[in-house]
Amino acid sequence: MRKTILDHMVAFSAVVSALGIVFAGWQVVLISRQISDAADQSALIKDSVERNFDQSRRATAYRALLDWSHDQPVSAAKCVELVAAMDQTTFNALIDRAQIELPTILHEKAQRCFSDMDIDLLPKFFDGERLTRRGSSLVAERVRNALNADEHVARAVKYELGNKEMIDEGIKNAIKAEDSKIIEMLDAKLERKSYSPLTDYLKSAPATKSQ
Repeated sequence: MRKTILDHMVAFSAVVSALGIVFAGWQVVLISRQISDAADQSALIKDSVERNFDQSRRATAYRALLDWSHDQPVSAAKCVELVAAMDQTTFNALIDRAQIELPTILHEKAQRCFSDMDIDLLPKFFDGERLTRRGSSLVAERVRNALNADEHVARAVKYELGNKEMIDEGIKNAIKAEDSKIIEMLDAKLERKSYSPLTDYLKSAPATKSQ
């Protein structure tokens, strides 16, 4: 009788142990599945974040290019070329909004800078030989706006706020090498650095420079 009870107890213990092993194995399977599901979910989240980040950078690049195009009057590039061709003394006078006697070599560039102006108004700004104070002020304003617009897109690239490939393609050959000359003269006049993102962009994106 005792032996039978003992045998039953041993058998029962074996069954319990077997069930414990099966349960433990099932727990391992469940945990493995949870880990796998978590990894898949993490991958999906990462992919979603990356897609959203890329879309955000593209949207920022688009807005930067749109703002840039709005801030670029038709004659802006010609005014940039005019100022870039000035020497430091003439440039300083421009920054001071003074009347400027232009050398003959710059007369044609000045006419192009004011090509969008009514011919009756032109003498108030450029009389064929010199920039009036109003003329100096207008040229300086146009060049400042052009540089600020270029700086805006360059900043988007420098701080990785916008998609660089989109920006490079959108402003190809539009941001001029003349910007560098003007910034150099401006820094000399102000005795400090200015337009750092634009300077860095010009150095890293030779494809945008004038040929």
